Amino acid sequence: MSSNLPPSDLESEWAVIASVLGQPWDSKIDQVIGNIAGNDFASEGCRVVYQAIEALNEQKLSVDQPSVKSWLARNNLSGRVDWDDFREAMSNHSWVGDVAAHIEQVKRMAKLRRMIETCQRLAAE
Repeated sequence: MSSNLPPSDLESEWAVIASVLGQPWDSKIDQVIGNIAGNDFASEGCRVVYQAIEALNEQKLSVDQPSVKSWLARNNLSGRVDWDDFREAMSNHSWVGDVAAHIEQVKRMAKLRRMIETCQRLAAE
């Protein structure tokens, strides 16, 4: 039985987000920013949370859960995040030791999705 779902690893996606927001005293933001792009995330919720993280970091503002929620609300993006998934991710991935491995997995899945999209587009042409 084949699946029409694009390749993704939501556990790794949320682990990357949690590595920045899960433990502010041990944030992995310096390892995350610049090593992954927002469009590498398959989950819309992860994409918009990462967008908030990048924007807050660029503005040299505090990057933590309340700041992210506030930024999303100010930018009318709160509705694009499943807050149950967010809370679960923060509790399940509150400490991420090797964020680089999760970043690579997310990027690998993004590359596969892009390859599939390209093949589908070429087949359609």
